[in-house]
Amino acid sequence: MRIPIHTLISRRISYGGLSLFVVFLALALQSCKAPTECDIPRQKERLTSRAWKVLGNLREGRNYFEAQPISSSEGLVMGGYANGTHPLNGTPSRSCEIINADQKTITLAEAMNVAHAETVSLLTADSNVVILSGMSDNGVLTPSCEIFDRRTRSWRVVGTLLLARRQHTALFINTDEILVVGGRDESVTITASAEIFNIRTGRSRRVADFPVAFCIGTCGIAENGDVLVMGGNGQGFGSVRSRAVCRFNRTNETWETVSTLPESLAATSAVKMSDGRLGIFYGQTDDDENTGWMASNAVYTERQSTFSAASTSPTKRYWATVSEWNQDSLLIVGGFESGSLTPRALNTAEWFDVRQQRIFPAPDMLTPRSYAHSLSLPRSTEGNRTPRVLAISGFSSWTGSTTSVEVLE
Repeated sequence: MRIPIHTLISRRISYGGLSLFVVFLALALQSCKAPTECDIPRQKERLTSRAWKVLGNLREGRNYFEAQPISSSEGLVMGGYANGTHPLNGTPSRSCEIINADQKTITLAEAMNVAHAETVSLLTADSNVVILSGMSDNGVLTPSCEIFDRRTRSWRVVGTLLLARRQHTALFINTDEILVVGGRDESVTITASAEIFNIRTGRSRRVADFPVAFCIGTCGIAENGDVLVMGGNGQGFGSVRSRAVCRFNRTNETWETVSTLPESLAATSAVKMSDGRLGIFYGQTDDDENTGWMASNAVYTERQSTFSAASTSPTKRYWATVSEWNQDSLLIVGGFESGSLTPRALNTAEWFDVRQQRIFPAPDMLTPRSYAHSLSLPRSTEGNRTPRVLAISGFSSWTGSTTSVEVLE
């Protein structure tokens, strides 16, 4: 006979000196615990019943472009290489498009003042978008930094970097200042130079060089507030890749090595997770002029600026894109396969459960893509938020980049 727990509380039925109240209370509380491993198959069955759908098509197929949310239902797509037939060729573009996930429309936005590819974009404190340097018109690097005002839907140049660069990494270290590190200069040489660009004044100042020159590294703010820069590639095939995790000292504007990555990683993604820690997802581990680029299948999570393995996947990939699915999960999309000089773009996707530190399969996309972007634009209905992620354009095959935008919700 099932006895309501409130009845047990009032009657405190006992047997053999052991309170059945305690036993039943423990069983009741068990249902409040986090899901266990036996729950994962049920989660997989429920989530993988979803399917990607085509939302629409961009006017230009793009790779190595940028995308940022500009409202609860809109994403801004910026620049990149247009209509290329190789991961790093095509015409550097200044064009921009706005995707409206609610209305399922894609419209042209005001173009940037100059083209930006192999660049970095960031959201400002007031949810505008800043784009920093990159490959530009006629194959020349631009030092120009521009801001997109999401209210007026217009671009303006706010200043220039001291060093024009591409394949760099950058992040806000306070409301107005952006730390810009590494990349390649006009001569295609990797650099260790670092500078701080102020979006209010439009001026940049030099700070101490990073300990090593690198490109395609990553960065983020650790759970303890440390500004971390790590990973990246050397000058070419077989070059030394640093595993150092370096903290930028905001007081004296110098660098300190605080830990090392479990493996060398480039073309990876560092993402701030819902619990305040950083996660690093896959990436290049090595390269060889005969066998191509090797990739990781691991997710590493951070605790006090130190990274350790959280989970591994059956799939090795690099240049994947990662976005929030919900408060507990991240969605990993596409990227390149491991171990090829002519790498194949992937159409596979995976979820990473932040609480359980587990990877499990997500539905395959309709179109493979790498050098792409994904955006989380949760749908709001009567105060409830339901997950919605867009997978946008990207290099699809050696015949060119896809224009397609897919949605999973």
